[in-house]
Amino acid sequence: GREVAEPGALPRSTRASLICVAVSPNGEVYSGHEDGCIVHWCMDSYRCLGVVFQHSDTLWAMSFLAGSADPLLVVGCGDGAVLLLRGTHRTTITDPRLGPSPQGGSTGGNAWAIARFSCKGRLLGHQASVQCLYCSAVAAVGSVGEWICSGSEDTKICVWRRDRHGPSLSSTGVRFPSSPDLTLEGHTDTVNSLCLLARPPPPSSGGGAGPVGGGGGGG
Repeated sequence: GREVAEPGALPRSTRASLICVAVSPNGEVYSGHEDGCIVHWCMDSYRCLGVVFQHSDTLWAMSFLAGSADPLLVVGCGDGAVLLLRGTHRTTITDPRLGPSPQGGSTGGNAWAIARFSCKGRLLGHQASVQCLYCSAVAAVGSVGEWICSGSEDTKICVWRRDRHGPSLSSTGVRFPSSPDLTLEGHTDTVNSLCLLARPPPPSSGGGAGPVGGGGGGG
């Protein structure tokens, strides 16, 4: 099995380059690494809490999609996949070096609940590494639209929107199609950054998401 880090130390097998960072809606910090590991961090003591997920390729981008009650961690990978992860269960570690936990506890507040993540979906649309992500929950007509946008070394931008007929990720009903709803082409080099602009609704509409913009290495 995967080597597990003791609190305060990064395991030897996970000392690969740190590539990306994501912060959960409740303030928990996770880092993605060149060797495919996701590491959970205690920001009060700046110590490692442990490895919570392992992929087979480099993790280039991570972002939380917080539109549902149980947020997704979206990960862009070196093999071109976009992974949808959820915390499946939590284990508790206690160490006075970690400082107070936001969950508190009966051991002086130093009991940390660590989520272990599992893959609940895999979005396919790129032929090269996914370099950036933008995830958003945007108010739409009568509901909330959940969007995942990805930019890649293949020069494309892919856009997915929650689909009630897509793969079921959990009892919360968050579903996305396995192939993108929209693929944008026109860049001549890697797309390294993305944003999704919310636009004011026209008089006859309930509103929605605006255009997707990407920044490429070559335009």
